[in-house]
Order: sequence, then structure tokens, then C-alpha cells
Amino acid sequence: MKVTPASTNPTLTKHETCIYGKIVQGQDYCIPLLTVNGTQEIQTYDNLFSLSPHRYDFTEDSTGSIINKFPAMVRYDESQIGIPNLARGICLVAFPTTHYTRLLDMPNDTIADLFLALQESQRLIVDQCQGKIVPLAPEGRYVETVTIEVFFNIGAAVGGSIEHIHGQLYADLSDTGHSITTEHGILVAQDKELGCIPCRMINGEIHELGGIPLPFDRLKIAENTYGVIYASFAPTANYQLKIIPRVHSRFLTDFTPEELDALAELLRLAFFGLDYLGVPADRNIRLTQLPAGYGPETDFHVRWSIDPFDTFGGFERRGDQKVAKVFPESIASMLRQVFLKRGIISPDSYRINSSELDKHIEAKNLSRLLTD
Repeated sequence: MKVTPASTNPTLTKHETCIYGKIVQGQDYCIPLLTVNGTQEIQTYDNLFSLSPHRYDFTEDSTGSIINKFPAMVRYDESQIGIPNLARGICLVAFPTTHYTRLLDMPNDTIADLFLALQESQRLIVDQCQGKIVPLAPEGRYVETVTIEVFFNIGAAVGGSIEHIHGQLYADLSDTGHSITTEHGILVAQDKELGCIPCRMINGEIHELGGIPLPFDRLKIAENTYGVIYASFAPTANYQLKIIPRVHSRFLTDFTPEELDALAELLRLAFFGLDYLGVPADRNIRLTQLPAGYGPETDFHVRWSIDPFDTFGGFERRGDQKVAKVFPESIASMLRQVFLKRGIISPDSYRINSSELDKHIEAKNLSRLLTD
């Protein structure tokens, strides 16, 4: 990444006129944190509390991570900057330097690089904030725990105000705690007699929980070296899918580049299948992980969720519950049939055949281009 005078930047195409396209070309200012190049080499730049925006040329890199230009949180004492009543924390954005509006248009290694940028951004947050005094109040503030939300809003209907696909991290530095869902996950994970439920599910060791059947074998859709994708047995959105990593991990930063590459494959598989079933293309991807600051004695197992856009109203939505229109086992069965019919997964273990998946995604993208 290099400083580029605005006068030498090339003319933007119509596909690069969004805010990230302008940043990549050096046409707009940003506070850059890091870049990832095509060989997964990481270069870091400003710190999280920098107030000095610059114009840079990202075009030689694969992915960039910056301070969010439209933050939902304050990084400095709000009395000094005149913006009251905002949460205190850090908002970061990671984006590919090539313009993509659909996840299936992205090569697997580009998605993996995007996750690597999010992973390294999370490391910066923990290194510079957890257990530190940060400039959120005039007298400084010691941050004991940092709750970090990692998510994608793909499509306007689910909050994607910018078409260019990007991932976000919201790091709460107010020490106000975390969600009930995360708290429940933490409490359940501490039950040594019960053991780790996600690990036991993957290993086929658990078929009921608290007397309630847990038919994981019928909800499982596919697997690879990273983990298993399945239909959520307690969905909060129709066609909601979950991904459980094989590695018992508490944070996004626990995964290797190879595991992030396999995660990208599971996401591409999920989007291909959901597209085939005609599920709305606007979708959220979100990670549930342990907040930074808990000691090694606190157990947890991260999980990913893919939430397609859904319309609902009234009592159908009840806190963390929802009346689903499609039975989870039916979703799993339909998606397995889509993949089995095309040789994308094996009939015995539902293991992903990477070359077949790539072939069918390429054919689908070509067909879409010819009909557009």
C-alpha cells in the first residue's frame, strides 16, 4: 500500500463508484489498519485510536481493513467531539479490493483473505484495548472485557447499505456486558459433566438435550476440514444455517489460514444451495464467540450463523425464538439433495467435493451473466 496523489488516480468505472472503490483507488480518505496481499502477507498501519485520515492506494493488495467511516460507536470521549448518546467502542470494516456484490462471485481465497483481515483486526482490538486504558473518557478508562461482534450484511434488506461486500467488527469498550445468547453459551460451556455440546454433536455423541431430541444426523448438510454445516434446530430465521468448527475454539483468532480457507468453502456451498432453493439473496453472516478478557478456565465453542432475510410480524417473533415456516429437517434434506444430485457432497459422509462445487458455482455464475 502506498500514498497516491489524487491527481494520478485512474478514472473509476461505474462498478467502483461506491465508497470502498474510491478508497481502494486512493480517491477518498480513510484510517487504514492493515492490508492482506495475495500471498496472505499482512501489513499493519495506523492504530485504533488514530485521528489522521489519509488517501492510500490499495490496488496491490487483496483485502484492506479500516476504521469504519460511518461508525455506530464513539472512539473518544463524546463530550469532546459533540456526539452524545453513542456506544463506546471500535467499528472496523474489512473489504476485498476487487468490487463484489455477491459472495458466489468471490474466489475462495479472496473470501479467506477477507476472514484473515477480520481475524487480524480482532487481534489489534484485543492487543490495544483489552486490559488497557483507552481514550473514551477524559480521565481514561480501563477495559476489562471486550465483546466483539463479527458479521456481514449482504444485501440492503439485511442492513447492507453499501453493495460492495464487506465484513465488520463491532468491539464494545463500555464494559456493559454481552448478549443473553452469548451468556447462555458461556454458562452451558462450563458444565463439565455435560461437556462441549458442539464437539459432541459433531462426533455423534449427543442425540438429546434436557429430554428434547437433538437429531443432528438429520440436520447435517455437509462437512469439510473446517467443520460441519447444518440446519438450525431452533431457527430465528427461515432457512437459517449454522456452521460448527471441528477445532474446539473460543475466538476467531484461533483459526489457521487453512481453516479459514475451508470456512470460505462452507459459506460458498451454503450460498449456492440457498440460491438454488430460491431463498432471498439478502443474508447476514454472524459469529458468536467468547468476549476477550475471559481467562483460559472459561470454556466456549464458536459458531457461525447464516440468516437469510425474512419477513415476519406480531407474535411470530418472540425474543430469541421465531415461528419457522419451514421445518429444519426439511431444509437439510432439500439442500443435501441439491448437492448429492450434482456430486458436490459424498453420499456416505456428506464430505464436500471441492472441484465439483467450484465447477457448479462457475457454471451458475456464467449462466447468470448470459441472462443479465
